[in-house]
Amino acid sequence: LFEQTFMKYIHQLEALQLHLLEIDAAIPWHLFDLVKGQLVFQSLEKVEFKFIVDARSKITFPGYQHPVIFPVLTSLRVTNAIGVYDNIYAYFTSNKLSRLVVKDDPDAFEHIDWRVLQTVQRFEIEHPTGEFTSHHQLAQSGLARHCSGHCRQGHARQHGGTAAAPGITPYQLRVDAYKR
Repeated sequence: LFEQTFMKYIHQLEALQLHLLEIDAAIPWHLFDLVKGQLVFQSLEKVEFKFIVDARSKITFPGYQHPVIFPVLTSLRVTNAIGVYDNIYAYFTSNKLSRLVVKDDPDAFEHIDWRVLQTVQRFEIEHPTGEFTSHHQLAQSGLARHCSGHCRQGHARQHGGTAAAPGITPYQLRVDAYKR
């Protein structure tokens, strides 16, 4: 039913936002029309991908035989991508993102291509279950291991355990710490 409804109204997709939720394994790019051998989201400024099932084996994003292009994308929110794509964030290193939200297993953060943070103005980390119990848990995450030696510890303490990743010290880095 979802696919039929989507296909009926796809011609109206000159939207600024795209939310693909409850994605089973990989993004269904085949639902969109190709233009000259490319899938171009010309007007999308905000994209959200929420994966609910891990892929049988990880694939490289976008996992599609044609280029997928987001020329004006400024906000990206990704949930549970670590079990589906090998470093989905590397694909967006050329975008100037004003906001990036990563909602994934913190232990997997060390595998993220952190070059994507070089243009991000606001970076948010959320646990996929919403269950960060302490800043100690964040300190043990892959992000903290990746940043060790590079982060400004004084700055981190001032902001409740938030640590700046390399290359984004002028920008705000926010970690949403949730309690059970």
